[in-house]
Amino acid sequence: MITLCSFALFFILAFSNRDHNNNDIIKTKGIVIVDNNGKPRIILGAPVSKVSGRIRTDDLYGISYLDASGIDRLTFGQEPAPMTPEGLKERRVPGVGILIHDKQGIERGGYGVLDDEMAVLTLDWPKTGEAIALSSGKDFSGIGIFHKSKLGEYREALTIGNIASKKQTFLKVVDTNYVDRFRMEADAAKNVVLKKYNESGKEIKD
Repeated sequence: MITLCSFALFFILAFSNRDHNNNDIIKTKGIVIVDNNGKPRIILGAPVSKVSGRIRTDDLYGISYLDASGIDRLTFGQEPAPMTPEGLKERRVPGVGILIHDKQGIERGGYGVLDDEMAVLTLDWPKTGEAIALSSGKDFSGIGIFHKSKLGEYREALTIGNIASKKQTFLKVVDTNYVDRFRMEADAAKNVVLKKYNESGKEIKD
């Protein structure tokens, strides 16, 4: 990603050297860099949309690297709507960051800061949803591992986190039927608490 950004910056600066002594500024909404076959491979925009040869037609605010098929594979800047096997979906909260896509353009993970002050680093299951998420927000910081499930469903498997308002740290385990089976927690006022649950989610008393 640093290499891509450095190349883009070099390209812009090199292009502007013609009038550098006059302190002129080049203003444009977009730049499209093509390969030897004339296919778009790097796009810079604010915004750029409906670029010939690019599969996606939504606005791009940032930088995107495309493969030879016109698929967005790496995006830097304002996070676009996530591409899924069912097409584009609305993102829960707008944000900025770096996104990585598979050979079909489907989002597979990235790092971003959302407008609700949540920072997230994610890895996604192929063609479904999040598999691992490291997040930090206003009141919660932790890591979640998710069961592979239907698109749009977030089924926790293992969560380790800290809730700042409760001064509490916890670990939770959820089985493949999405039932809580184990929880361990500790806070400023109590000793460590361990809770176990049966297959129906009912607490098991020792």
